[in-house]
Amino acid sequence: HMGKFSKAKRQRSLSGGASSALEAPGGPPSGDLSAAGDSEGGLPGWLGCLATVLEWTAGIGLMLGCAWGFAWLTNEIHESTLYFSNIKEVEREISLRTEQGLYYSYYKQLVWAPSLRQGLFELVRDNSTEHPDTINVLSRMNIYQEVLLALLYRYTWFGTYLQPIYFYIYSVLFLNGLLICGLFATSWQLTGTPLAGCLAAVMYTLNSMHTTRLSSTHALREHFSLPFLWLQLFCLSVYFSRASVRGSARERVSLLGAQICCFLFTLFWQFNQFVLLLQSLSVLTASAIGFVQFRKAFAFLLTVAGSLLLVSLLQFGNPMLLTAPALSVCLSGALSVAVSRRWLLPGFGSAGRLARLSRVACQAWVCLLAFAVCQTVLKLVIRHDADSHIYKFVMMKLGYGYDDDFDVRMYNCAGAFVWLPWSTFTDLAATYLLQPYLIVHAALFLLTLAGFLHSLLRPPDAASDADEANGVAASGDSAPDSGGKFERPSAWREALDGFARHPELAYHAVQCTVFAILGYTTLRMKYFWTPYMCVLMPLALGHRRCWDWLLLRLLGPRLRHAGFAWSQILTLALLVSSARTCYRDNQAVWQNLREFWDPDTVQLMEWISSATPPDAAFTGSMQLLAGVKCCTGRRITNHPHYEDRALREKTRQLYQIYGRKPPHEVHRILRSHGSDFIILEDSICLRPGNGCGTTELVDNLNGELTDLQARQPQAPPGLRRSSAPRFCHEIRRSHGASPEENPYARLFQLVLENRTFRVYRLL
Repeated sequence: HMGKFSKAKRQRSLSGGASSALEAPGGPPSGDLSAAGDSEGGLPGWLGCLATVLEWTAGIGLMLGCAWGFAWLTNEIHESTLYFSNIKEVEREISLRTEQGLYYSYYKQLVWAPSLRQGLFELVRDNSTEHPDTINVLSRMNIYQEVLLALLYRYTWFGTYLQPIYFYIYSVLFLNGLLICGLFATSWQLTGTPLAGCLAAVMYTLNSMHTTRLSSTHALREHFSLPFLWLQLFCLSVYFSRASVRGSARERVSLLGAQICCFLFTLFWQFNQFVLLLQSLSVLTASAIGFVQFRKAFAFLLTVAGSLLLVSLLQFGNPMLLTAPALSVCLSGALSVAVSRRWLLPGFGSAGRLARLSRVACQAWVCLLAFAVCQTVLKLVIRHDADSHIYKFVMMKLGYGYDDDFDVRMYNCAGAFVWLPWSTFTDLAATYLLQPYLIVHAALFLLTLAGFLHSLLRPPDAASDADEANGVAASGDSAPDSGGKFERPSAWREALDGFARHPELAYHAVQCTVFAILGYTTLRMKYFWTPYMCVLMPLALGHRRCWDWLLLRLLGPRLRHAGFAWSQILTLALLVSSARTCYRDNQAVWQNLREFWDPDTVQLMEWISSATPPDAAFTGSMQLLAGVKCCTGRRITNHPHYEDRALREKTRQLYQIYGRKPPHEVHRILRSHGSDFIILEDSICLRPGNGCGTTELVDNLNGELTDLQARQPQAPPGLRRSSAPRFCHEIRRSHGASPEENPYARLFQLVLENRTFRVYRLL
C-alpha cells in the first residue's frame, strides 16, 4: 500500500509544475521549495482573481515606467554632456564617433535619396565606402536597422516633426527601453514578484557605466541588437519552465517570441554568431545534464539555425554566417538531441550508474563528431575566412601565440579587449549589486551541478524514467522507510526537489556562467554579464519560495507563509535605496553641464564639404574616415568595419602613411587605391611610444623595430633597425620646399592644416 502511495505521490509532483500560469515562485511552499498550492489560502476565488489582475496591471505599469525612465535619463545625460539640441548639425554628426558615423551615413543616405528604392540600389552597388572597390553594403554590414528607420522616417508622420538624427536617436532609446522590459520581465518571471523586476531595472540604470554604453554611443550595433537578446532570454525562460507544457498556448507563444527575437538579434549585429554559439552550447549543456527538455532544446537549436540561414539570405548569401561555428553547433546539437531521444534516453533512470555516464558521454561524442564533420564540409565548400582575425584574437587570449599579428594587436591595444579590471567589481559592490548576485549565481550553479550528479549517481529506479522523458533532472521525493513510514526528506533533498521543477533556473545558471567568462576575459563583453547580474540579483531577496522554505526550516510551520512579507519588504527597501542613489548620481551629471567642442574636426569637415569635389576620395585613419563619410558624403578608401579580409589587407597598405616608406612608394600605394587626399593626424604621428601606437604597429608589420624597441638593450627577434624617416614626420618638413628638390613637395601638396590635422592633395 505504501509503495503505491509513493508512486502516486511521484506522479503528482511531476505534473504539479504545470498547474500555474507562471509556475509561480510566488506560490507558498509546503515543506519544500517546489510545493504548489493556493497562495492566498482563505481568499475567495473572485478575490484571488482580482488580486492577480491588480498585480499584473501594477507590474506592467511599473515595467513601462522603468523603461520610459531609463530612456529619459539616458537622453538627459546625452543632452547635458553634449548640449546636443544647441549645436550645429555637423557637430551632432561628428559626435557619432568611429563606426557610428559610418552606420549613420547609410541612414542619412537613404533618408535623402530621391526614392528609397534608389537609395537601396546605391547601397547594393556602393563604391564610396571602399573606393575604388564596389561592395554590397547590405551584404557586408548589418544595417537593416538603418533601412527600417529610413523607411519609417520617410513614410510616417515622424518625418514631419523630427529631424532625421533625432528620430534615429529616439528610436535607439525606444529599443533600449525594450531591453529594460526584457530584464524586468525575466526577473519577474523568475521570482514571481514585479518588485524584483523593478529592482533589476533600477540596478541596471544605477550601474549604467558598466551595463551599457548607450549614453555616448547611440549608433553601435549592440544597441539595436541587445534588446532582442534580453527579450529572447525572457521568452526562453518561460519556454523552458515546467509550466509550458506540450501544446499549450504558453509554450507556443513563448517559442514564437523567442524565434522573432532571435532573428532580429541575428539581423542587427555582426557579433551575433558568437553569442548564438555560446547560447546554443548553454542550451545543449542544460539539456544534456537533464534539466531542459530535449524537444525544447531541439526546437531552440533549429530556431538559431533558421535565424542564421534567413539572415544570410537577407545579406545576399553572407558566407560568414554560413560558415559560422554557431550553425554547425546547432545542426550537430540537434542531431545529438534526436539521437538521445531515440536511443539513449529510454530506460535512463533504470540503467546503472556507469551506463548513465556512458550515455551522456555518447551524446557529447555524437555532437562533437557531427560538429567537426559539418564545420569541415562548410569550410571546404564555401572557403571563407573573413573572421580569421577573431579566432586569432581568441587564441591569443588563451595564450597560443599571435601576439605579433597586426590585426590582433590592433584589437588588444584598443583598451576595450583587455581583461576586466578589478575596479569594475568594486563599483558593482558599492551599489550592492555584486554581493547578492554572487550568492544567487553560486547557489544556482551548485544546485545545477548537484542535480546532474544526483541524476547520474542515484540508485536505478524504473519509475524515474518519467523524469528523463520530460528532460528534467529527477527529483528526490520522499520514500517509505523499512518500517512502512514516510521519512521527511533532508533540507538538501528538498532544495534539489524544488530546483528540479524550475529548469529555467538551471539554464540561466549555465548561460550566466558562460557570459561571466566572456565578460571577465574581455572588457567590452561585460555588457553581456552585468545585465545578467541585474536579472539574477533580486532572487536573493524577492524569491518568495526560498524565504518560505528558509523560515519553515528555522522558525517552524507557524511562520511558513511569512516569506512573502519578508521578500517584499527586503526587495522594497533595497529598491528605494537604489532609486535614491540613482537619482542623486544622475542629478550630479545634469548639474555638470558641458558642451560639444571640437573646432579642428569641425573645420576639417566644413572644408572638405566646401573645397573638394563631390567625388574626391580620402585616405586616413579608419575612425576618422567614418566621420568624413558621415559628415561630407565623400568617398573613403577604408573604414572601421573590420570584418573582411581584403579590407584588412588594404588597411595594412594604406597605413603606410604612418610608416617609414619613401614618398614615391606611399604615393604609388595611394594611387593604386584611388586616393585623392590624405589626412594625417598629429595625435597618431606624434604619439609617444608605448607599444600600442599606430606608428609602432606599422613598424612591426614592416619587420622594423619601433623607436621604443630600438632603445632597448635586447631587440625582439626577427625585427631590423631602420634609419629611414617616418613619412608623416618628413612630409611636415617639406612644406614650402621646392618641388624640384624635395620629393615630398613634388608628390604631395598641403591644402589644409590646423592644430590636429594636415590634409595633402596627391599630385
